[in-house]
Amino acid sequence: MKGRLRLRDSTMRDYLESLIIAVALGLILRIFVFSPYKIYLDDMSPTLLKGDYVVGYSLAYGFSPPFFSNKKIGDRPPQINEVVVFQDTMVGHKMFIRRIVALPGDRVQILDGNLLINEKIAKVLPSKLKNQEPFVVPPLHAFGVADNIMGINNAPGLGLIPFAQIKAQIWKVWMSVSWKNRNQFFPDIRWSRLFDTVH
Repeated sequence: MKGRLRLRDSTMRDYLESLIIAVALGLILRIFVFSPYKIYLDDMSPTLLKGDYVVGYSLAYGFSPPFFSNKKIGDRPPQINEVVVFQDTMVGHKMFIRRIVALPGDRVQILDGNLLINEKIAKVLPSKLKNQEPFVVPPLHAFGVADNIMGINNAPGLGLIPFAQIKAQIWKVWMSVSWKNRNQFFPDIRWSRLFDTVH
């Protein structure tokens, strides 16, 4: 009986240790490697839709050690056309997702509904946006835009993004749901969008 009890205790201890290790590894991956986000607006459609659940790769632009959030190891700047999530400290530290279209040294201008990057048309914008005199993206900043400016709802649709505020590169859509009406008990799942890589 004692042998059986010791065996049972040992087995329970092994299960408990395995569970603790699995939870710890999951938390490490969640905090430092992959971050989940939910899309609440249509400002990035058709790339990202309202109701998408996406995964951001937190190590894409370097690793921030705990308690040293202003320092990064293996720091690399974002690249043109990457979709990033950043924390805008000017809008209550809210998170936004934008596409990078210009990098430090690039010349940016809005003219007649067109976004010009280095004097080449990069994106057609709604005419409601006023013309903007050309400016050069400063060091340690990127210029980002929403894929669907018309979908903007009280959020910055385009503008300078400090590298230090970029939290992750959006990687994949792991779940996508839509609500056709308020009386639905369960949402519809957009099966075709599951595990789509974000470009």
